[in-house]
Amino acid sequence: MIQSNVVITEYKNRICTILFQDNVMQEIHVEADESILSAIFMAKVKNISKNINAAFVELFDGQMAFLPLEDVKDCSFLHSIDGRLREGDEIPVQVIKEAVKTKDPVVTTKLSVNGAYAVVSLDKKKCGFRFSRKLSADKKHELRDALSGIELPADYAYVVRTGAGELTDFSVLFKELHYLISQMDEILLRAKTRTCFSCIYQGAPSYIDFLHHISNIDYEEIVTDIPNVYEALQVHYKGNKAIRLYQDTFPLKKLYSIETKMEELFSEKIYLKSGGTIFIEYTEAMTVIDVNTGKCISKKDKDTLNYQINLEAADMIARQLRLRNISGIIIVDFINMESEEYKAKLIQELKKLLKKDSVSCNYVDITGLGLVEITRKKVQKPIYEIL
Repeated sequence: MIQSNVVITEYKNRICTILFQDNVMQEIHVEADESILSAIFMAKVKNISKNINAAFVELFDGQMAFLPLEDVKDCSFLHSIDGRLREGDEIPVQVIKEAVKTKDPVVTTKLSVNGAYAVVSLDKKKCGFRFSRKLSADKKHELRDALSGIELPADYAYVVRTGAGELTDFSVLFKELHYLISQMDEILLRAKTRTCFSCIYQGAPSYIDFLHHISNIDYEEIVTDIPNVYEALQVHYKGNKAIRLYQDTFPLKKLYSIETKMEELFSEKIYLKSGGTIFIEYTEAMTVIDVNTGKCISKKDKDTLNYQINLEAADMIARQLRLRNISGIIIVDFINMESEEYKAKLIQELKKLLKKDSVSCNYVDITGLGLVEITRKKVQKPIYEIL
């Protein structure tokens, strides 16, 4: 049985949240400088560009953000008679993607607040309950029956997260829903009274948001050596998670060899157990990954050997995408194989591995040259940019 736990500690004066499975790092979140992800601002519309169907809004002190006009439909804060966005309008927007390289943050008017088990949002088109796709049909039916007995505001949209599938007492979910609704009510009230460029909602600490994103993973406990993080987790989860404050004289970082494992994330070259190697190169347009046989020696026929190295590489690549938070276009050059059966099996396995990602990550196609195309949603900066 795989043993999983979450470790929260400091690395280079930043809070790091790491998911371990059998002492192997699977996912990691590093706190960025002054992150504004999930924050809500009273923004001013500076420019509307119809050719790209978007507007550019100022959040604060010259910080511009990209607002898709599709997200503005049914926004109750628009004052124009025809309900259209105008330059100079002041509207509440929420940051859903942080700035990456030269690109501005992306914002939306569909405001939302997240909990461990549910999300409450201001999305009129999706009012009512929806359920995480990762919940089983039986669990969805069970949750739907339980939720049918409580009264909630009809003008909000509700999403039940994967983590709710672990609950045996649904009263925890009900309490969280009412708390999130009160938060949303407070945000809308602030939006009517706050001045332009003010922040009206900061959101939970980034490490708690990360724990929400990995709520579909069953882990035994959260352990931290930071007292204020421990206190925040106790308040947030209210006893629904096993949380431990590490107080041993032997440092938590050394116990999990975190410093060594973090340094490995900055290496271009990764060694596989089979002797094969992977090279990861970052470019402005995409990330390129090359798989080689390296020093792998075996008596197996060449195609079988290449297939086994490719399988090991696929598992490592999927894990590195999560750990390094690589996003955008990713091109993978696996070792060439003659067998069509092996090629099909490799792609099938790769698709399964990419589905484990808490961030949307998809296999796209394989080119005529045999290069595998993958896309991964951009949400936060890659780890090499943060550190």
